[in-house]
Amino acid sequence: MQDVIINEQENVLPINYEVLTISADFTDSAELQTVVCDGLCGDITYLASQFTFNSYALTLGGCEAAVNSNFQNVYFSGFLKMILPLPFCMLLQMKLTGVKL
Repeated sequence: MQDVIINEQENVLPINYEVLTISADFTDSAELQTVVCDGLCGDITYLASQFTFNSYALTLGGCEAAVNSNFQNVYFSGFLKMILPLPFCMLLQMKLTGVKL
């Protein structure tokens, strides 16, 4: 990839020591695999000129450089908006204390 446009906003790819390239590979078996610092992969279904995720996995290692983290957050948020219904609510409960967050 050379450029990513999300919501009509151009996002320049941060190519540096940590991120040598950013790829988005659509396989013949209807999968998408893309990597910045972390990776996102999933089974997809094509609907005309768009696609939706049937299932997905996302690694959570993070980026070392802030410029890479910022880009990855914007880039992956475009995919995650297709996956997660908004608004997205999560209840976290600590097992030992029962405290809910």
